[in-house]
Amino acid sequence: MPVAAICGCEARTLFLRVLNLSQMISFKTDQPKPLPFMFKNLLSLLGMMVVILIGVKLFFPNRLNGFSYILVSIFLLKSIINDLLTNRLQEIKFDTEKRQIVFYFRNAYSRILYKTLSFDDARLEIVGGDRPAVLYFLKNKTELFEIRRSKDGYPSASLRAIADTVKQLSLRVTRP
Repeated sequence: MPVAAICGCEARTLFLRVLNLSQMISFKTDQPKPLPFMFKNLLSLLGMMVVILIGVKLFFPNRLNGFSYILVSIFLLKSIINDLLTNRLQEIKFDTEKRQIVFYFRNAYSRILYKTLSFDDARLEIVGGDRPAVLYFLKNKTELFEIRRSKDGYPSASLRAIADTVKQLSLRVTRP
C-alpha cells in the first residue's frame, strides 16, 4: 500500500511535506512604502529635465520657448500620475496547503490589497539570464503581476529565490 494512501493525502502533498515546504513561503520587498521611492524618482526625473532644458538653452537659444516648458510640465505630470497609479508588490506568499500564490500589493494612495493565483493557472516568465531582471506572473496567458527591482524593490537574489521556489513547486516556468 502506498504511503500517500496511508496518510490520506495526495502524493504531491506528501512530497511537499517531506520537503518541509508545507508552510507558507514568503518574500517581502525592501521598499515597503512607495512614497519615498516615488519622490526620489521624481527628483531624478526633474533633474534630468533641468539639465536638458539648460543644454537646449545653451546650444540652441532660439529653440527654447513657452511650448518647451509646457511640454516638460506635461511629461512630469504624466510621470507623477503613472507613479501614483502603479501597483507595487509588497509581498508574495506561496501557500502549498491551498495550492495558491497570494500577492499583496498597493499603490501610493491605497491600503494593501491582495490577489490570489492558483498553482494550476500560474505561469512564470523570467526575463534575464542567471540574474533575473523581471519576473512576470501570468494567469494562463494574461499578465497578473510584473516584478522588477526598479519598481517593486526586490533585490536580484530575491528575484532568483522566487524563480527557484516556483521551479521547486513544479509550476510552469518559461523564458521569452
